[in-house]
Amino acid sequence: MTEYFEEILISMAEQSNGSSLKFFQDFKFETTRVFFVRTSEKGEIRGRHAHKKCKQLIYVLDGEFKISLILRNRSIIYKEKLYLNNKALLIQPNVWVELEALKSNSIFSCLCDRKYDESDYIRHSRDFFEEI
Repeated sequence: MTEYFEEILISMAEQSNGSSLKFFQDFKFETTRVFFVRTSEKGEIRGRHAHKKCKQLIYVLDGEFKISLILRNRSIIYKEKLYLNNKALLIQPNVWVELEALKSNSIFSCLCDRKYDESDYIRHSRDFFEEI
């Protein structure tokens, strides 16, 4: 865990019928809003914004993404592939998030600790990143 994000391990229980159950547990995060994003094409980029107050938990449901977490000083603090597995990312406010679909029709879920509020979004990079 860092002050900017935390990798959350997902518990999994195999069922006798061959299916599995996945559990998000053992972390403190109150969910107020949930949404799902499906990309249409490989290379599509989602996110490209930061939040002032909202925390987000991102989990890939299908496909594969490359996720980048970037600070105001433009330092990349996380750049990894995320795919359907036993890991989710809990992202703190004031971190720029970009998700690039590495496969068509990839899907991720996003759980948020705040209701939708447009004024919480920092959508333009010029408003987020420090001048160099």
